Amino acid sequence: LSGELNRHLEEIDRQAKEMAERLFLQLVKVQSVTEELKSGNQLERVRMMNSIRASVEEFVLKELIYN
Repeated sequence: LSGELNRHLEEIDRQAKEMAERLFLQLVKVQSVTEELKSGNQLERVRMMNSIRASVEEFVLKELIYN
């Protein structure tokens, strides 16, 4: 009733988004998902990006939400 839950949920949401973006960019760099790959093998790039996105989502949920 005092609005504390909403503030807490908004903070967790903000943290989750920041963590996901940071991890996604790091993994894209580590796994060498480059513009050259985009022009050379689009399907492989899409597969890699989807895999990275799923991994990041799973990690963020496990570490920040379910913990």
